[in-house]
Amino acid sequence: MNNRFDISCTHFQSCPGCIYSTTSKPPEIFLQAQGFFQKIKNGFVLPLIQGPPTGWRSRAKLVVRVSFNPQIPKIGLFQEGSHEVVEIPLCQVHHPKINEAVKRFQAALQGSLATPLSFYDEKTGTGDLRYIQCLVERRTGKVSLSFVVNFSTNDRIKLQVWESFCKRLIEKDDGSFWHSLWLNFNPLKTNAIFGNQWLKIAGQESLWEQISDLEIPFGSSHFGQANLDLFECLVQEIGHNV
Repeated sequence: MNNRFDISCTHFQSCPGCIYSTTSKPPEIFLQAQGFFQKIKNGFVLPLIQGPPTGWRSRAKLVVRVSFNPQIPKIGLFQEGSHEVVEIPLCQVHHPKINEAVKRFQAALQGSLATPLSFYDEKTGTGDLRYIQCLVERRTGKVSLSFVVNFSTNDRIKLQVWESFCKRLIEKDDGSFWHSLWLNFNPLKTNAIFGNQWLKIAGQESLWEQISDLEIPFGSSHFGQANLDLFECLVQEIGHNV
């Protein structure tokens, strides 16, 4: 077992997402858990199961906010304790396809797919796009991309603009990158990311993941573990001990 953990991420000093950059031993919280089980289970040694330190996050919800460039928004995470966006285009814990999805989206905004899109302004509560969600299907490497927009399904003009953009975005794909494109509608001034209404614009209804010999469908609105590889290890470990 290799205990060394090193993500070597250029965003580590500014990004609030990771607590550790490099360590040669398990985090203190695991050592505490290990000691707890040794006491109550007659010396039982809780095993440490580790996966790769990079590229494991197959789902990510990222903040989108207006920037000084009206065509290109800020995309990333909120700085701790604030609503200031930290951009993380080279995030090392993201599956590489998530970073690529963000890059493709930004390129589309600058290229021939450009349409009069707007992005959320925290101060005024105006602008359309609030968040994006990227889900990666492990077996195919395809990405399901959801746009969380600041209007309701009743706003037919804005809906048409975003439907048109989504369709042109997926038409530029040769079928190897995008799994599906979705709109989620959240016009409320709230810290909740998603609203209750979803609309599939293109692609398949669900991503399919094989977990412990079972085929499991995941929709854009479904909960799922960010690290499916380790979740699958956990399921198998439980199965071996029941």
